[in-house]
Amino acid sequence: MDAELRAQQLSDGFVQFTSAHFEPLYQLGLLDPETAGMMFETANDMMNDEIISALQAGFVALEEGRLNTTEIAALIAIGSVAWQRNVVPDTVLDYYFGFGGNQSPRVASAL
Repeated sequence: MDAELRAQQLSDGFVQFTSAHFEPLYQLGLLDPETAGMMFETANDMMNDEIISALQAGFVALEEGRLNTTEIAALIAIGSVAWQRNVVPDTVLDYYFGFGGNQSPRVASAL
């Protein structure tokens, strides 16, 4: 079954780099769009179970104040992919990243 699914060449082509998801980092001069795009592509190569695990660990580390700026940017990239793939509830992603319009996302307060 694994071989059959891999042979189907399923595509995540609908998942697109959304530069606006990285806006808090741009505003503070902590990241540029080119680097954000590369981080997004790395995250988009992850399987959904890897994304969920990375977000869970990342949220714990974020709440404990253990993430540096690069790790926060990588977490945003993973969150952006998760948002578009619908693998994590939107309310969770909005709380942490503000993708749904939350004006005070948790990640912004960690910068």
